[in-house]
Amino acid sequence: MIEVAGSNFEEFLSAYSQIRYDFEIDAFTRAEIKEIKELAREKRVGYGLEAPMGKQIFRYITSKEQHVYFERQHFDNPELDAFLYIPPHSNKNVFIVLNSQQPLVNQIFAAAHEYYHYLMHRDHHVCSLADLKEKEEQKASRFAAEFLLPDEALKKNIERWLDIINKNAFKEADTTDVVVLCYWLTLQYELPLKAVIYRLAEEHYIDDISTYMDDYEFIKNTFRQAIVREQKQAKELISNDNPYIDEMYDLLLNAYRHGYVSFSELEKDIQLLKLNSEILAPFRDELEDEEDDEELPDYLKESLLQKLKDSR
Repeated sequence: MIEVAGSNFEEFLSAYSQIRYDFEIDAFTRAEIKEIKELAREKRVGYGLEAPMGKQIFRYITSKEQHVYFERQHFDNPELDAFLYIPPHSNKNVFIVLNSQQPLVNQIFAAAHEYYHYLMHRDHHVCSLADLKEKEEQKASRFAAEFLLPDEALKKNIERWLDIINKNAFKEADTTDVVVLCYWLTLQYELPLKAVIYRLAEEHYIDDISTYMDDYEFIKNTFRQAIVREQKQAKELISNDNPYIDEMYDLLLNAYRHGYVSFSELEKDIQLLKLNSEILAPFRDELEDEEDDEELPDYLKESLLQKLKDSR
């Protein structure tokens, strides 16, 4: 086991992982809700408030935040979704580590949830239930839901849905119609079904969420059975595959190839993130061959290093 944040890796996961999302309709003041909404809108600038983000979230975040990297790891714990990790030796780079055993739709929501922690809690090495008050986890989930399904987009889709079911107002729709709307929004905006139901309650379309939460397992299972026979997109959301992020192996190796990190620094990062060190074997061979060659003169080394710095 490697040492991470003062404990071995398994203890690290146990103590510092964001386990489950907290939803609480009445947890926030009006000012807190306004702050979350404004932050979600601000971070969607350039993408559009009504456009579905879904699985594009990984590339969108990394395009906006040059020091944020996504990594997927296999964790057997079915309750673990993701965690935010800032290596102790780095004051810039941040890793959002996703559980590759979770469905893609969970990975999408987890990315948005941890993004909130990145934006609001950069003084923490790790954002966790042990570190943060429960309310902060609820805020992260509210941000994630707002980020993935802003109220402007929700309102527009509800108006379209009312036209389809031939109703004048949300209150006129029966429970079955609302469930169908939830299915539709889940597929359209690619966030978990439960998060969609809570979005309707958060924006006061649903008065009594217990009507849906009491039957949530039935609603979810019906949804899963229905989409198995449906479109490719639906099957993708409930699968564990995620081709929308660059694996950390590629990112680290490219950094070495382009001279941004030394081989020793690469080895340390590979060990720190508990990645497979066997990928370094070809580079070790190259390094040994280079060491056998005549060493470059100091003036040439300095010149090349300066060019490297200038090109960054």
